[in-house]
Amino acid sequence: MRKRPLYCLNSEVLFRLLVNRLWCHYDSGGISARRSYQATLIEGFMDLFPTDWVNCDIVADVFGEVKYRVDRHVRAREWRERQNPRKQQKWVQYELPFAELSVLSNVEFTLLSLEELCRWYEEEAEKKGFLYKHPANISIYLKKFCEICFRKSLRRKVSLEVIKKESIITEGNERNRLKRQMESRMDEFERCGINPWWNSF
Repeated sequence: MRKRPLYCLNSEVLFRLLVNRLWCHYDSGGISARRSYQATLIEGFMDLFPTDWVNCDIVADVFGEVKYRVDRHVRAREWRERQNPRKQQKWVQYELPFAELSVLSNVEFTLLSLEELCRWYEEEAEKKGFLYKHPANISIYLKKFCEICFRKSLRRKVSLEVIKKESIITEGNERNRLKRQMESRMDEFERCGINPWWNSF
């Protein structure tokens, strides 16, 4: 089957592709599962997004396409603001005054994880000997792209200043545990020929 070019992919698919590429970058560099803070942050949310429609064999420049879309969006927004400076943006994120991550949607939790990843590169990476600019740039554009392509789902956020970074890891592990548990239950229902959404008792 002929593969579609990147410009034909919707933003959600492209976002998931770049997440996978970033994790593979950590993995191929010898920083695999549960062995680095960066990889664990990515693992905490990457499995919350569907993967069956993602072709990870695409060789094209996924980051280049994401960067192009983000830069184009920013230019268009700046142009609109110059044309109509009084126009309000259509969505607003509210910053929560507490650190209960369980109230965040999967997309909101993903954005929080990406914000923490960007903070890590800005404040801690150089101290720990990570001087690579490319994964840092990917993280920055992933965060911007998340804000763009999921903006209708983003309503709440928790400030990084009021949480401990370990809590993000813990919350990511718990969300993935619940997701696997739900998938296991649905598989069992399917094997038994039961549709749990039917109210025929």
